[in-house]
Amino acid sequence: MRWNHDVVTLETMREAEVWADSIANEIYGRIYEGYTTSDYKVAYALAFMLASIRQFHVHTEIENTSVYKVWITMSDIQCSEANISIKTNGNNKGTHFE
Repeated sequence: MRWNHDVVTLETMREAEVWADSIANEIYGRIYEGYTTSDYKVAYALAFMLASIRQFHVHTEIENTSVYKVWITMSDIQCSEANISIKTNGNNKGTHFE
């Protein structure tokens, strides 16, 4: 498993969300499968961002009360654009996804 390790500590949750978004992109792009940090805000934001991706099972762990670990494993769900259809109600004021 490939890990990204950071020691950055951010001041606000918003900063942590922006930071976590870049890490989530790297995990989604399969550069890393896991991330460790000493900042609980980053771990918290990252876990929730990764959980929004259907193929990911998100795991978390706290080591020595100061190191937060977030990592993913892949599920068997396969998503493809062929499984999504978009219907409009004719007047283009609403869209329905199936």
